[in-house]
Amino acid sequence: MGPVDASVDPEGLLSAGRPDLRLLLGIGAAGLGAAALAVSGGSFAAIARYQDDPGFNRYRAGLAPDDHACDAANADVVVEGGSKPSRVRAICGNAGAWYAAGVTNAVVGSLLVAGGAALVVTSPTVWPRLTGRPAPWTGRVDVIPLVGGGLGGLLVTGAF
Repeated sequence: MGPVDASVDPEGLLSAGRPDLRLLLGIGAAGLGAAALAVSGGSFAAIARYQDDPGFNRYRAGLAPDDHACDAANADVVVEGGSKPSRVRAICGNAGAWYAAGVTNAVVGSLLVAGGAALVVTSPTVWPRLTGRPAPWTGRVDVIPLVGGGLGGLLVTGAF
């Protein structure tokens, strides 16, 4: 890699030779993790909107304290002034799907942010700035495209 304009790279990170893959992968993983956490937040906000539905709340309020609205709707229990059981079933189904998406994205997002942060902190670019010592390890990432029989994919292996 040749010299890089200092206004684009004031720290000289890009002109030092080979790019720091650990740093780049860490930033990418943390960014993907943040996006997954944002989707998780949106999922839980969608559940809150379903739970704030006035007809659903009237349906739920018309049931005995120990009754679950979704179970009652599945049994076609009608509550005067509340949503129809078919509407309550739809709300329950949608809220369940959003819940699964929210939990999945929260777990995956958290792991990606944590892993990305670990990669950034232990990168050969950041570690010496934090500790004053050079990084005692080297890393390698191999990406191998796989194509054949109508299928394709990438095999990613690495050692850090």
